Amino acid sequence: SVIDDTADACPEKIESSLKSFATVRTHTRKFVVLGNLDNLSQFSIKAHEEIGRQAASLPAGQAGVAPILIFVGDTMRHAQSAALKTGIKIDTHHFVTSADAAAWLPDHIRTDDIIYISGGKNMEMGKVVEALSFRA
Repeated sequence: SVIDDTADACPEKIESSLKSFATVRTHTRKFVVLGNLDNLSQFSIKAHEEIGRQAASLPAGQAGVAPILIFVGDTMRHAQSAALKTGIKIDTHHFVTSADAAAWLPDHIRTDDIIYISGGKNMEMGKVVEALSFRA
């Protein structure tokens, strides 16, 4: 299942969505795919770091599998770094563009996985949604 949260992404919306995503009970894996957020000026790095920490703290699924975190874009490197610094055992990946993530992800997901996707308009995260929508 793909949760497309790419419209009007902002830190508050993503934080709220991640809280909701944390409550989803599943026997399969959860993926979180996050792209750079737009127009945050001097708050950009801090906001991305907070999102990274929050994503890292998502609970492991019932099968004990930690969520797989995919960060897309240069500023999301700050989110990935903050996620790794939490000390929580997580699986993270970074891609420069949404096209790169869209090319990698279909080969690494399983039929029952749940994927949450968000990011700023400039990152074109819809490419990731489209790549997963056409997966048969």
